[in-house]
Amino acid sequence: MYCKELTKDYLIELGVSDVSRAGVVWVDGKIKFPVYNGGYYKISFYSNEIYLNNKANGNSLQGTICIPIQRIVWAWFNGKCKAGYVIDHKNDNKLDNNLDNLQEFTPQENLMKHKDYSNAMLKCDLTKPRKFYEDKLFDQLYAYEQAKQLKDKELVHRCRTDIYQTRCKLRFYDKFAQISD
Repeated sequence: MYCKELTKDYLIELGVSDVSRAGVVWVDGKIKFPVYNGGYYKISFYSNEIYLNNKANGNSLQGTICIPIQRIVWAWFNGKCKAGYVIDHKNDNKLDNNLDNLQEFTPQENLMKHKDYSNAMLKCDLTKPRKFYEDKLFDQLYAYEQAKQLKDKELVHRCRTDIYQTRCKLRFYDKFAQISD
């Protein structure tokens, strides 16, 4: 569910030759320009090892890997990003990848930092067992398929909304369970 370990040695294998404290990445001696994806700047790398692994597993994916710049900067200057940890931006600006603005958090610590998630978790009724929400989602998915067959746009929309809300409850249920452990 969370990121794998990322080490400086692995970055060097991918061709990274230098990284600045401000988040500029050089690959094979040239500046590698990031792409903006999912709210973060990311760098894509081609890896023959990934390509061969995907081919062996029957995956149609190419041999590229995208790594968020904040993870690259953290791993370069601290030796590694631990498996299962996230790199958080202290000032909450996802585009500010300066080393001084980064900190390594557990997913639970990161979740608690952001008040909107914490408030949403408090509003979520988690008094019922997880299986209740799983069963509810199953029923909603069935109702959604029925609404699609009936071609009732309003009912389809209501079903999608219900499915979204139940999936959110399941996500918050899982996060709450991790925090309370």
